[in-house]
Amino acid sequence: MKAQKSLKKWKKKNGSPFAKVRTSGFSQFSTIAKRDIVLDDMPTDQTRDPFYWELENLWRSLGEEEKQQYVRKQCPDPIPCKNSPEYKFGTINEQLDGFVQDYLKNRQQTTHSECTDKDKFVEVMNAKYLASLAAPGEPVGLLAAQSIGEPSTQMTLNTFHFAGRGDMNVTLGIPRLREILMTASAKLKTPNMDIPFLPNLPDLNKKAEKLRQKMNRVTVADVLEKIDVQCEIVTNPERQLKATMRFSFLPYSQYKTQYAVKAPQIIKHMQKKFFPEMFAVIRRQAKATCGVLWAAEKEKKRRAASDDEGDEDIAPEAQ
Repeated sequence: MKAQKSLKKWKKKNGSPFAKVRTSGFSQFSTIAKRDIVLDDMPTDQTRDPFYWELENLWRSLGEEEKQQYVRKQCPDPIPCKNSPEYKFGTINEQLDGFVQDYLKNRQQTTHSECTDKDKFVEVMNAKYLASLAAPGEPVGLLAAQSIGEPSTQMTLNTFHFAGRGDMNVTLGIPRLREILMTASAKLKTPNMDIPFLPNLPDLNKKAEKLRQKMNRVTVADVLEKIDVQCEIVTNPERQLKATMRFSFLPYSQYKTQYAVKAPQIIKHMQKKFFPEMFAVIRRQAKATCGVLWAAEKEKKRRAASDDEGDEDIAPEAQ
């Protein structure tokens, strides 16, 4: 496209139209002419450098037509301003065109890039851009409000499920919509992934199922059957409350089709990660609880002491 080529040519020569640089004719002339100026005599009785006197004289000696050659030309109008994408296929904005050209220039050579022709890829991106445009007069605000309101209403209900999967912990309502639309959360609560496989792999279904099991998120609650807690008061070596916790896990046959973990891996995780974190939380909670009990006991003693002092003051008056 002629307009697109002229715009790229202008940017290559002058840079970005949004860059704040001095682009007068004299400044453009200075960058070129200062390399050809050679001064034999360097007088020191002038306050201004003779180099700049010579540069100014060269500029003033040029005619108007020669000066116009150094004046920066006006940036061409954006391509969609001249041609409508609906009537001329391939008319896209400069930002998308820059993304496409950068991708084609820097993409890695893989089997997919060899099968994807450059011109075909550009045509597909042009078609995607054309499909994303909204027609003049289309109620985009109403459609956007309806697209947000209706799914959020359905997702707030407890009957909402994840494509027939009732065993997944699904984030409901507006938080889930924020994860889907904004993608601002670094850790999605309900992650989802589509993985394509090559069609000529042997035992494709078995390998896909094995990969699914490996990538499924496993928590202790998924493989835990029950927790038994027994509390007793011991007096040796000192009086304290002793709590015994017993974790019972599900047999391997109960979760082998869902998760790629076995009993030794679960025990190792419990010993190295789960129990240290659990004991750290218990210690913090116990420290906070002891602090509250100590403050309450101190306040109780202070009130008792103040009551005793009040009784001593009243006793002589009664006599």
